[in-house]
Amino acid sequence: MKALSIRERVGYALGDSASNFYWKTFEFFLVLYYTDVFGLSPASVGILLLVTRLSDAVADPVMGLLADRTTTRFGKFRPYLLLGGPALGLSAVLAFTRPELGPGAKLAYAYVTHTVLMLAYTVVNIPYSALLGVMTDDPVERTRLSTYRFAGAFLAGIFVQKFTLDLVAYFGAGDDALGWQRTMMFYGALGVLLLLVTFATTRERLAPQVESGASFRDDLGAILQSRPWLTLFGLGLLVIVAFWIRGGASAYYFKYVLGDATRLGTFLASGGVAALFGSLLTPRVTILWGKRRAYAYCMFAAALSMAAFYLCGPQHLVAIFALNALSSFLLGPTAPLVWSMYADTADHVEWQSGRRATGLVFAAATFGTKLGGALGGWCTGMLLTWFGYVAGAQQSAQSLFGIVLMMSFVPAVVCIVAALLVLRYPLDEAELARIGSDLRVRRAAQGA
Repeated sequence: MKALSIRERVGYALGDSASNFYWKTFEFFLVLYYTDVFGLSPASVGILLLVTRLSDAVADPVMGLLADRTTTRFGKFRPYLLLGGPALGLSAVLAFTRPELGPGAKLAYAYVTHTVLMLAYTVVNIPYSALLGVMTDDPVERTRLSTYRFAGAFLAGIFVQKFTLDLVAYFGAGDDALGWQRTMMFYGALGVLLLLVTFATTRERLAPQVESGASFRDDLGAILQSRPWLTLFGLGLLVIVAFWIRGGASAYYFKYVLGDATRLGTFLASGGVAALFGSLLTPRVTILWGKRRAYAYCMFAAALSMAAFYLCGPQHLVAIFALNALSSFLLGPTAPLVWSMYADTADHVEWQSGRRATGLVFAAATFGTKLGGALGGWCTGMLLTWFGYVAGAQQSAQSLFGIVLMMSFVPAVVCIVAALLVLRYPLDEAELARIGSDLRVRRAAQGA
């Protein structure tokens, strides 16, 4: 299959830009919004994020199953980008709207709106992720496409990290609740536009038919028997937990440990820029080490730089920014690598079982990502509570110490475990070439 055009790669990448206007807001600001603006306790926020993800245990695989069985002239996955974008934008605005209600009713509102928001995110993000698996069957081209995807994601993430709090201040003019609502209106409009561009510029090329009588149970069973998929699921879960703990702690670190929240946007954005440059090296490190070892080396080195963060105090501002940029740069290739590996895993599942369940493979992967975010958010809330955090107050020495740990050793340890786990991923480049060759022969014989 020939290489994809630059236009199509960029168009695909813009879809993840759209998603990251939401996801990066969740990762870096959601806990802060719920505690310091919406008015919930850290423990309540942690439990909310964990409980609301229970719906994803059903919604994500159902969405993958539905997408796999969708047949339109636009393909299986692209139509959901067109239909889901407006629903996602509206649900984000509702979730970031603070109602004038009593404590119990307000908490119930947060549960309902956050659940609806994550369902809308599912409708968009699972078909978008699965699209990677059907645009090309070439593992090398998939790595290139995944690199473009995360370049788009990082660019949106940089914008969110740098300007979100500024936008809240600008739109709110002193009213943070109003500022958050209008900021999400702005992000929602951008998201709808970018998803429309992705829909218009991409094409689905691999369209094997779902077997007659094939059931969700059979498809899920085929995935759960895939060692590569199980490895990646555990990997994604661990990494997202680490990212959410560190990302969520960043706002508290600058506000209370450094005493200068105005530098947070620059800190996050500089890390995003470093991650973007790191992601551009993905094809090179893949050629040099292969996907598995490249991921492990990058993750382990990033963990060491995170751990070194513990040695920094408020007087070491340059070192704080430098270590954050270094860890972000080292982590840059890991996201493109892991999603390219998921696309390869969809091939492995088809090769092993005879079932092509691309949507379900990526649905289960997305569920792992969202479950990791839920666990990361829960851990953030529980750790803040355990260390004695009190919203808006002068923090105790114990609370400040806990925030520093959440920026350093806690995520570092989780990332080291992830680096060790990926070494158990069994698909190397030679095995992928053999699987790809076998599948092309099979598909030709079946007239797929």
